[in-house]
Amino acid sequence: MSCAVSVIIPVYNAEKYLRQCLDSVINQTLSDIEIICIDDGSKDSSGQTLHEYSKNDQRVLVVSQTNKGAGEARNTGINVSNGKYLLFLDADDWLENDVLECAVTEIEKYKSDFVMFDAECFDDKSGKKLYSDWIVKTELLPDKQTFNAMDIPKHIFTFSYNIVWNKLFKRDFIIESGLKFLQHPNSQDAYFVCMSLALANSIRFIDKKLIHYRRNVTESISSGLFTNSGITNLIDVLNHLSTELKILESYDSLRQSFFNYSTSLLLWALNKSEISVYNVMFNEVRDKWFEQNELIPELYFYQHGDYLQYKSIMKNEPNEHLKTLLTFKGTEFIDICGYLEYNHIIGDNVALYGAGEIGRDFYRKLKRSNSYEVVIWVDTNYMNLQGYGIPASDIAKLNSVDFDIIIIAIFDIRVTMEIMEDLIKMGIPQKKIICPYSDIERYSSFLEYMI
Repeated sequence: MSCAVSVIIPVYNAEKYLRQCLDSVINQTLSDIEIICIDDGSKDSSGQTLHEYSKNDQRVLVVSQTNKGAGEARNTGINVSNGKYLLFLDADDWLENDVLECAVTEIEKYKSDFVMFDAECFDDKSGKKLYSDWIVKTELLPDKQTFNAMDIPKHIFTFSYNIVWNKLFKRDFIIESGLKFLQHPNSQDAYFVCMSLALANSIRFIDKKLIHYRRNVTESISSGLFTNSGITNLIDVLNHLSTELKILESYDSLRQSFFNYSTSLLLWALNKSEISVYNVMFNEVRDKWFEQNELIPELYFYQHGDYLQYKSIMKNEPNEHLKTLLTFKGTEFIDICGYLEYNHIIGDNVALYGAGEIGRDFYRKLKRSNSYEVVIWVDTNYMNLQGYGIPASDIAKLNSVDFDIIIIAIFDIRVTMEIMEDLIKMGIPQKKIICPYSDIERYSSFLEYMI
C-alpha cells in the first residue's frame, strides 16, 4: 500500500538505542508513513524489539537478513518500500517529531529531488550537545530557494558532510537515477550522497536541526576507517565514485570539488591511523589514490595544509613524511570546534590561553559557535593587546572564573608544556587543560617507532 514516506532503518545490534529511535518515528506528526526495519543479522535483542513494535503498529515492517552491512540493508529497504519519499535513519539516532511533515512540505513546495536539513550532535557518554557546524557549511550555499551542482560546482561535495541520514529523497529520483548503496563495511554514504548531489536537478536545504546524531558510540562504523582495511575500502569507494562521475557531462565542472573532498577525507583517515598500520595506510593512499591521478598544482587545493601533505607524500617515504609534518604542522589553523567535538572533549564554558595568530583564530571560531562560550581569554601580553582592542586578560584572573576547559592556543610544544605546568601549579586540574597542537608529539612518537 502506498504512503507518503518510507523510513528505512538498518538495524544491527542496536538494542541500547533502538526504542528511542523507533519511538521518534512512530510519534511523527505525519502519520502516513511506513517504517521498514532491516534486521541485519543482529545477535542481541534488537530482533525481538522490532517484532514487538511491528505487533503494536502495523506501519512497522521487519525484514530479516544475514549480516550484509548497512549499505545492502538500505538497498533491501528501497526494494520493498512503497513511499513516495524515502528517509534513511540509523538505529542509534532519532528524529524531531515534525521532521517528516516539515520535509514533505518543503520537497513538494519546491518540487525538489531531495531536501536536506541540519542536525544536532550529542555525546553518547555525557549526553551533552556537541559542535555541529561541520554538517552543513551554510556560507557555501547559493542565495537561492533551491540549487543543484552547477550552482556551486566548486563546493558541491565540500559544502556538507556527505551523510545520508539528514535527507528526504524522492523515491522516483533514486529509482530513475539507478542509485544504490555500495556493499562496503564503511563509507557507503559517500558514493550514494555524492552521486545524488551530482545528479539532482533541485535540492532544498531546510535550515533547522531536525535529527539528533549520536557521537561517541562504542561500535562506530567510522572508527573502521583508521585501519588498513578501512582505508582500502574508502579508496575503493572513491575510485568507484570517480568512475561514475567521469561519465557525467558536468564532470569537468565538478572535478575540483571531488578531488578536494576525497583528498581531505583520505588525509584525515591517514592522520588518525594507529602507529602499527601507518606505513601500510600511507602506501595505500599514495599508490592507490594519489599516484593514479596526474600531478596536481597547488592552486587546485582548497586547503593549503592538504597540498603540503600531498606534496610530501608524493616525494617521501612514511618516516620522511612524518618528519616533514613536523615542519609545517602549524601552518594551518585547526578547526578548534571540530577538534573538540571529534575528540569528545566536553565543556561549554571555555578559557582560552594565548592571543597570537592561533589564539585569535580560535577565539573567532569559538565565538561563532553555538556550542561554546569563551568566558575568559588570557595572555602574558594582555596589556598591549588590550590597546589593539583584543579583550585579553591577566593570567592571574583564571582563578576567579569558572570554566570547564582551558585551551592552550600555542603551536610550540615546549612552550605549551611550560604553560601546562604553570596552570597545574595554579591549581587547574590537568584534565581541564587542552593542547590541540600536541599532535606533534604523536608524530614524534611515530618517528621513534619507525626509526
